[in-house]
Amino acid sequence: MELEIFKSLDNYFQVNQQQDQLEKTINEIRIKGISLFDRVNHPYHFTASAWIVDKAKQNTLLIFHKKLQMWIQPGGHADGETDLSNVAYKEAVEETGLKSLRLVSNEIFDFDITPIPAHKDTAAHSHLDARFVIEADINEQIIESDETAGAKWFSIETISDIINDEGILRMAKKITQ
Repeated sequence: MELEIFKSLDNYFQVNQQQDQLEKTINEIRIKGISLFDRVNHPYHFTASAWIVDKAKQNTLLIFHKKLQMWIQPGGHADGETDLSNVAYKEAVEETGLKSLRLVSNEIFDFDITPIPAHKDTAAHSHLDARFVIEADINEQIIESDETAGAKWFSIETISDIINDEGILRMAKKITQ
């Protein structure tokens, strides 16, 4: 199953050639042959997140992450699960409480390596984050989880006025293309 994610990543990088440095890093990690689906593997392990958009793809739902103190897309650790689209969907449900969520595609929409600072007894490490598009009803009430300090819809057209995260801005640009 681990090979499936690398096939998906190969397909992703063929389409997203502007991320060639990221592809080189992934290939270096891949050569080491360590299992990347368990969070105990440092300095890298897989996570998955949900780029939640309304049906018109004009708004995206972000959560305010308590530990990182920033607005990000819902997501979490693979924790042994090799179907990262399933991980993204599960995390989206847990962190937003939305019932109208619908996975648009099993294909990776975006991919990034996200550095995570040390926190309590966890060493600094990096998340290999596969991101998937999930649609939701913008009118459905959000039920926040204990892991978040807020969740709200942002206009994709004006998101760059509020958020300066390169990955979020890249996804906002991709979804409108």
